[in-house]
Amino acid sequence: MTTQFEKDMQSPNKDLFLKVRALLLAMDGVEETQKPRITTFSNNKGGICHLRTMPHGIDIGFLKGARPRERRGLHACKDGCRNLGQAGRDCSGL
Repeated sequence: MTTQFEKDMQSPNKDLFLKVRALLLAMDGVEETQKPRITTFSNNKGGICHLRTMPHGIDIGFLKGARPRERRGLHACKDGCRNLGQAGRDCSGL
């Protein structure tokens, strides 16, 4: 059976797919699973996202419960506020 990954390698959007794939696999502990209909990425905490080519580019879908670690200084606290450049700030009183 042909996997979605094999189909993606034949797509006109192959280069974009491979660039995003490389970024995902460069993260510590991220593993790729090639399935018949989708390629998924996960780590030891669970699923992160799926990736596939589409006619307009690529589709990246974050899996339910995925919680990527913030590294760019944008923090969203549990109460839904957003604090630029203040990652780790206690937002409970806002």
